Amino acid sequence: MFDWKNIIIILQIYQSALFAVLSFILFFRHGNYSKKYLGWFMLTSAFFAVYKGAYSPGLYHFFWYLFPLGIPLFLTFFPVFYYYIKSLIIQEYHFTRKEYIHLLPAFLLFVLSLPYYFMTYDRQEAFATHGTGLFDNEWLTFLKVAYYLFVYGYFNVQVVLYSIKIARLYKLHKSNIESVFSYRESIKLSWVIILTMMMIGFLILLDLSYIIGWNEHDKFHVFINLAVVLIILFFAIFGFLQQDIYPHTELVSEAPEELRDAHPVVIENLTTDQHPAGSFINRQTEADNTVVEPGDEVDGLRVKKYAGSGLTEQQKKVLARKLDKLMKEQIYLNGKLSIDDVAEKLDTNSKYLSQVINESHQLNFYTYINTFRIREAQRLLKDSHHQKYSIQGIARLAGFTSKSSFNEAFRRIIGMTPSEYLEKE
Repeated sequence: MFDWKNIIIILQIYQSALFAVLSFILFFRHGNYSKKYLGWFMLTSAFFAVYKGAYSPGLYHFFWYLFPLGIPLFLTFFPVFYYYIKSLIIQEYHFTRKEYIHLLPAFLLFVLSLPYYFMTYDRQEAFATHGTGLFDNEWLTFLKVAYYLFVYGYFNVQVVLYSIKIARLYKLHKSNIESVFSYRESIKLSWVIILTMMMIGFLILLDLSYIIGWNEHDKFHVFINLAVVLIILFFAIFGFLQQDIYPHTELVSEAPEELRDAHPVVIENLTTDQHPAGSFINRQTEADNTVVEPGDEVDGLRVKKYAGSGLTEQQKKVLARKLDKLMKEQIYLNGKLSIDDVAEKLDTNSKYLSQVINESHQLNFYTYINTFRIREAQRLLKDSHHQKYSIQGIARLAGFTSKSSFNEAFRRIIGMTPSEYLEKE
């Protein structure tokens, strides 16, 4: 008869180890920064599965040796997952010394467990299996209490704490999308929230199983291990498909803060005041969201809008005029256009550019660029030479990466869908 529990654990080990190796390859060979943290999560998962699998007939000696590593590894799952989310959402995120604080509880528990290796084999077996004869030793009593506090106390605090942190990062990301990008496809990160909810639901079910007594049944352990495999598979697939949202350079975080805003605005002499870039009537006015810069504090969400901006009125007019000229070159037809791309072409930085767009048009970058695209789409829809094109084809020609994003932007800016617009023409 097959031992399905161990078969599923072996599958988890193989799956996690394979994805860990592939993640590190993508990081080292192709520079996909977030894959480094995905790899660490998968590697941690593989080691923890080895720990679980060792509690099997014939492997008990190996399990006694691994026992002090099991719970500390368990306590690193949420911190490493949090690092991965930060590597996606925070521009120029890099692991720093202060990040080690998230791993400190797991390290402290491992240090407390070190005397375990100096016990006799009988005591190790009794300790690992909650056997008798332990409480005649004060240290073992203390260690057992510490284990219970970390597993049933601190870990539940972890679940709440990191769920809140991840939700706040996601909220910040949604806010920043329209300040930095002209598109949403592949950067919405909705799957991150789904995965977080799956993990929380799984852990709640696991806690309930000990209260209700489901954990006493072998079939429940098979179900739990299968759920773990599926959650990890979900994470691995979406993690591999998810590309880095922001580019990462190893030296940026080490540069002086005053040098991180590269490319100052070039001052030109103005003979006459001209209209700001892309002046036209819009149906909707939106407040700009703050672009997160490397020097801003993110965990506390203390992000200052245009903090310390040195732009003078003359510089704003210069930048607006240069932007207007660039828009006439139809740069907005690039479906993956970001504010950094535009800032680089204008020899300025994203914070200054965001400020000019916001103050000149009361629009964020997303709506500003998509207004040009919608205007181009309107022209194409009216053009008899493009009548053979489908709405999706028109969307592509106008710079949109999908029909859904085209419909959403068209409705937002024009007030109706492209189909409704065609019917009125």
